Amino acid sequence: MKDPAVYGEAALDPEAWWAAQAEELHWFQKWTRVLDDDDPPFYKWFTGGKLNISYNCLDRHVLAAGAIASPSTGAARTGRSATSPTPSCSPRSNGSRTL
Repeated sequence: MKDPAVYGEAALDPEAWWAAQAEELHWFQKWTRVLDDDDPPFYKWFTGGKLNISYNCLDRHVLAAGAIASPSTGAARTGRSATSPTPSCSPRSNGSRTL
C-alpha cells in the first residue's frame, strides 16, 4: 500500500478494516460474521458469506463495461451467448462457495 496510514487503520480494528475491504467484492450472500474465533486455532473469516471469485475477478468487470472486444476481429461483443440469457457465474454455478 502506498499510504502508510492504511496499516494504522488496520491495526486499530482489524475486523472492521477487513469488513470494509470485503465490501468491495460482490457477495451473493453477505457474511453474518467477519471473524469467527470461537474455536482457536481454527479461525473462519466471513462466515455465512457466499461469493464467486471468478465473478469478482472477471465477470463483474465485463458486465460493467457492457461489452468486450473480440481478439480476432476487434469487434465488440456482449459477454453473454445467444443461448444463455443469464451470466455464466450465477449464484447457482459451481464456482460459488459458502464460507
